Amino acid sequence: MNSYWKSRYWLFFLFLVAVLVSVGVKGVAQNSPLNDPLYQLNNKVDSLIDNQESLNIFINSLWLVIAGALVFFMNAGFALLEAGSCTRKSLINILAKNVVVFCIGTLAFWLLGFNVMFGDGVNLLNNQSYTCPLPNTNIQTHTGRWALGFELSFPTLVDPSVTGVQNSNKGSNPLGFPENGFSCLKQMWPNRSFAALFFFQLVFADTAATIVSGAVAERVKFNAFFIFSFVLILFIYPIVGQWAWGPFGWLYQLNFRDFAGSTVVHSVGGTAALMGAWLLGPRWTQFDYDPQKEIRQGNSTSVEYSAPEDHTNKLNIAHSPGFVTLGGFILWLGWIGFNGGSTTYLSYVPHIVVTTMIASAAGGITAIFIVQGLADQDPSLGTFINGILGGLVAITASSAYVRIEQALVIGCGSAIFVVVGEAFILPKLKIDDPVGAIPVHLGCGFWGTLAVGFFANPNSLPYGGIDGTNLPQRLQMISIQLLGWVVICGFTALASWLAWVAIGYGIFQFESFNTRRQILRQQGSNRLIPLRARHGIRLSIVDEYAGTYKLFKDSERDERKKTLTKRPMNVKVDRQDSEKG
Repeated sequence: MNSYWKSRYWLFFLFLVAVLVSVGVKGVAQNSPLNDPLYQLNNKVDSLIDNQESLNIFINSLWLVIAGALVFFMNAGFALLEAGSCTRKSLINILAKNVVVFCIGTLAFWLLGFNVMFGDGVNLLNNQSYTCPLPNTNIQTHTGRWALGFELSFPTLVDPSVTGVQNSNKGSNPLGFPENGFSCLKQMWPNRSFAALFFFQLVFADTAATIVSGAVAERVKFNAFFIFSFVLILFIYPIVGQWAWGPFGWLYQLNFRDFAGSTVVHSVGGTAALMGAWLLGPRWTQFDYDPQKEIRQGNSTSVEYSAPEDHTNKLNIAHSPGFVTLGGFILWLGWIGFNGGSTTYLSYVPHIVVTTMIASAAGGITAIFIVQGLADQDPSLGTFINGILGGLVAITASSAYVRIEQALVIGCGSAIFVVVGEAFILPKLKIDDPVGAIPVHLGCGFWGTLAVGFFANPNSLPYGGIDGTNLPQRLQMISIQLLGWVVICGFTALASWLAWVAIGYGIFQFESFNTRRQILRQQGSNRLIPLRARHGIRLSIVDEYAGTYKLFKDSERDERKKTLTKRPMNVKVDRQDSEKG
């Protein structure tokens, strides 16, 4: 056999070995458990379960971020509505306040507020803390965790469509929750990332502080508002929010229900605004008020000012109806996220949006008819917009709990609180609220909270299955709603009043010590601290008239100052006049 055929035999031999090896490997592979049909089926089921859970996390967290973005955009609406309702000279100050409130609110809510409101609960009566899951939920807590800040964990959720990994797309912490402190929040809001939950609740807290801005506009010092906003979001709002929304909050355990915040957000903001507006007093010349009757300069060269004849009229005319309208529309849009993002059942979002729209439309139309029917006057654009906003505030507590016809009634009822509050109650009490924030948020928040007791449907899943089909049960529901509103607003009123007074008194003492120019006349010890506090948080006459803004540049400020009329201070200020102010 020559060498030619020998080479061919070797090739044939190698081919035969390759065939035998291939057949053997194939047989082994067919006998492997990886290729067992039952194993493959189980593997596919596990993969589908993981993928479905991942999809739920993506969808729920994404909607929460979108809803939060809509609520964040409401800051632009508040800024435009407030700026358009006030005089042009205050434009820079008002816009600056609406921007800074979110900056300071973000830091305060991260620093402590979120921990207090949504951290694992603590019962102050026995100082016992709780973590979830619990053997039962009949536990009442009074505050969350008192800890400074938190650290975001990196989420371990992996999208298998991107990586190609089919069975290990979900790590040990797919939601990015911190290692401890928020176990109950994770149970309350399943399939939501921790960062998305913080962002959504942050913009709610900011809304409560922004409400205050409108009621104290055109006469509050920028630094005083800055400090108060920090205190409100750091302490006051989180404490009452934990009672109603936090893990096992004591009001929630009593079946108090406030779906998206008619009480927790809007009544709290309205109450804090009321305390601020009351302590500040009206704007100069509004309700014939003159702050110069309460305080005089401490040297012989001091002067007091006379307002131009048309000053009061300018205060009562919105300088930009376009701003007011655009601001109202932005707030209206933002409320879709405000209410729609507050449910853990995504299937309820369309229902919530529809009831929200119905109530707001009913509020605006009813406000027009009330003004024309009761006062026989043409309604202002501001009242019309506030009627819409009042309907939005009122339906916020129950948008997931009621049907369309009930939402219609809630919206119509809110208009009564808006019109009566603006036209009768605030003027009677001589409380100056340039944008109508107090009747819209406090008044309609009260009505919306009670409306839960009147109209909430036990069949609503977000409502929690509370039975209320007969009259005694309805009365019990209404009484619990009233109790919750009174307790929350009462605490907010007391805490806000103390905060405003402390801030004002501290600023007054600091400025008096440094400038030695402001000396409050002694009118009695019981009146001394509140009066000093008023002039600590209130702008001077010059700043109030000229546009308040030394902090931010305003090229027209100096020109406006020249139109003030000065005269030597030769008018005595008696005790009776001071107390009237």
